[in-house]
Amino acid sequence: MGLAALGFGSGLATPTTSSLVSLYSGAGQQGRMLGVFRSLGALARGIGPLAACLFYWWRGSTETYLLAALILIAPWIMALPLPKPAK
Repeated sequence: MGLAALGFGSGLATPTTSSLVSLYSGAGQQGRMLGVFRSLGALARGIGPLAACLFYWWRGSTETYLLAALILIAPWIMALPLPKPAK
């Protein structure tokens, strides 16, 4: 059940975020910006679990989950003032 939810969420999030990066990039910059975006995503998927594991063993479960919640809320707050992308 969890893997189905993960697959469904990834299937919705990946094309959506890639299209937003494309819309917010200039025509001559789209390839570079999408490459940087995908590279940083891969780096985060590699380093994130290791960092979360170390933080879990260092501070415990409660603080780890609170930190994860703050990390998930931060991009949403940062996206609120973004202007509507030009098509």
